[in-house]
Amino acid sequence: MTAQSMTAQQGQKARLPGILFMILALAKVSGLMFFGPLQQPDSIAYLSYAHTILTDTGWLSDGAMNDFAVPQTVFRTFGYPALIAAAGFITGKSGVALYVVVAIQLVVSLFATVMVYRLGLVLLRNMNLALLAAAAHALSVTITYDQHILTDSLFNALCVIGFTTPIIGFLQKRPPGPWLLLGLGIMLGYACLVRGIGLYVLVFFAPAYIAWFVVAHEQTAKTMRGVLLLVLPLAIVIGGVMSWNTWRTGYTFFTTGAQYVLIQPLVKIEGRGTKVFDGDTPLDKLAQKYLKTYEYKEAVQITEALFTEYGINAYDSAKMHSQKYFSTLASQPGAVLYHGVRNYEEGLVHQFFNVLDNAKIYFKFATGVKPWPGTKELWQRARDERNPLDIVLILGLAILRLVAWSSFLVLLIGVPVVVIRALRNGISLPADVLAIFYCWGLYFAYSFGLSMIHMVDRFLPAVLAAGLVGSLFVWQQIWRIFRKNSH
Repeated sequence: MTAQSMTAQQGQKARLPGILFMILALAKVSGLMFFGPLQQPDSIAYLSYAHTILTDTGWLSDGAMNDFAVPQTVFRTFGYPALIAAAGFITGKSGVALYVVVAIQLVVSLFATVMVYRLGLVLLRNMNLALLAAAAHALSVTITYDQHILTDSLFNALCVIGFTTPIIGFLQKRPPGPWLLLGLGIMLGYACLVRGIGLYVLVFFAPAYIAWFVVAHEQTAKTMRGVLLLVLPLAIVIGGVMSWNTWRTGYTFFTTGAQYVLIQPLVKIEGRGTKVFDGDTPLDKLAQKYLKTYEYKEAVQITEALFTEYGINAYDSAKMHSQKYFSTLASQPGAVLYHGVRNYEEGLVHQFFNVLDNAKIYFKFATGVKPWPGTKELWQRARDERNPLDIVLILGLAILRLVAWSSFLVLLIGVPVVVIRALRNGISLPADVLAIFYCWGLYFAYSFGLSMIHMVDRFLPAVLAAGLVGSLFVWQQIWRIFRKNSH
């Protein structure tokens, strides 16, 4: 091969990521143009909150704790409704505003996908695998919720940027710049305003930032300034919201998001025969009164009855829900862990490179109709109509589900094996193995932690990239061992 042809090939490889990202951007924009902003029941609450922001000022000084069981301005953080309200204020038309909101989500999500690609390049040292990780992230349920008026797309994308940046910096041993740290602090602070759970996700991100600061080997004074630039925006946001809530309600808290949420797993656990609500607190008495089918609507009834029947406000209600959940976790850990396993549904595993099942989710929400039936019905249709396309679809689904499950299991089992092998070869872990171990811990701490409470597929993309890159890393190690043994 001549030097000229090698240069041309390198140029083509350098252009490939740009071309693929342009195709991905075009696909997402086309979806928005064809189907418009998508909504689910929770979307109504965010639109209502945005309307309140635009039309009323009372919520700024009154949290309505004496008026409602679950006041929306204390249950939900205002970051996402404020975005909708800002778009509405600028455009003047609610329909156009929603397009603006989704367009912003698409831009942030695409940037997060670029960060997944960059993480893949640094960790896997292979452009094709990095592109595969980025594409798998973008074409998971991410593509569906990018188009929804829900907090998930924006929150998930901000989380991806939030944890990939320090991992890349750690692996490259690149000192964090002051403006970058300030920007990350502001971004993560806003993520907390988009969804209250961001407050807890920060704990999972902390090890990556600590490792980044440590590996940079900067002077103590410079490191302290960097930490301050990162933490100060977070302290202002979190402390500001808590102080504001104290002023308007008399109680110090970030959100009352524990309401509705923490009681859901307890209702399911009770429904499986483990006694949870056997005390004499108002929560126990209401559960004994209302639980019949152990469905979500009964959890709502119990939460609302704390206010209507006992006069317990949202702050004390959230505390009761939290105390009940954590006391159950302490007294019945097996039941809670089992609930987490039961709640870790197949849809979460399908996020690993299974584009067909994820496409089905997209078109179901976009058109209101499933593009194809379930597996049993699909087999029946294939037998009755003998349509070759059905056979191709069945084979495609079977192959991609096998890929998804094997990749998930490779992540689950393979990363600890890689870590153990690395420890046997030396006292300390290599930087790439340490990073993959962190990705593994982040993925399972977040996904299984939520599964022990309440987990759905749209929550997963916040950490999905960590799982995808971790899985590809192990597959790469397996391939290297296979090639070594075959020679």
